Amino acid sequence: MLIIWDVDGTIADSWPVYRQACARVTQRRGLPPADEKVLKLNFGHHELFDYGWGLSREAQLEIRYETVDEYYSLAKRNQLALFDWVRPLLDDTRRCNAKHAIATNRPLEALELFLRHHGMDGAFSFIAHGDLVTKGSLRHKPKPDLIHHALKEADALAQDAVMVGDSESDILAARAAGVKSVAVCWGMRDEDYLAAFRPDHLARTPRELVIALK
Repeated sequence: MLIIWDVDGTIADSWPVYRQACARVTQRRGLPPADEKVLKLNFGHHELFDYGWGLSREAQLEIRYETVDEYYSLAKRNQLALFDWVRPLLDDTRRCNAKHAIATNRPLEALELFLRHHGMDGAFSFIAHGDLVTKGSLRHKPKPDLIHHALKEADALAQDAVMVGDSESDILAARAAGVKSVAVCWGMRDEDYLAAFRPDHLARTPRELVIALK
């Protein structure tokens, strides 16, 4: 089996740093705090959710891009926490001959810094990252390109792989690639929101994720 992982909100606890980035940007621009659920939905979403500031779509997109830049800047200085279940789960599944890959919209430099900070260099055999989009010809999730890239690098068939992520982009990308999906509920989307996109499995806890991967 090839297990393909999203990073932010899935194996990395992104919300505390992203919340700080949102606060910095809104304060800089003299805007009131936006609703927490809207902030989370706008993290990595292929659509834009109105922040409620009465601004144009273009202005809100500009703020979202600025917030993402602020997020990665903060993450460089204060690396995200790695959820404590990640290492043992990777070890356990390797003993069952599973291989591990990453498919993330995150830029390569930010991804490498995160993995190195947590001593996870080499933990994932195959990595499909955001630079393959911005500096190459692939498309971001929810398009299936990053998953296809991971499958090709791993010489794996779609029916032998599963995508684990915390957003609708992961579910949609997996479906388009013919890969099963496990949506985890501890990231930027809640259970009801994720369920509407019909993932193959929903994991509310790490234990449920382990069961879904069997």
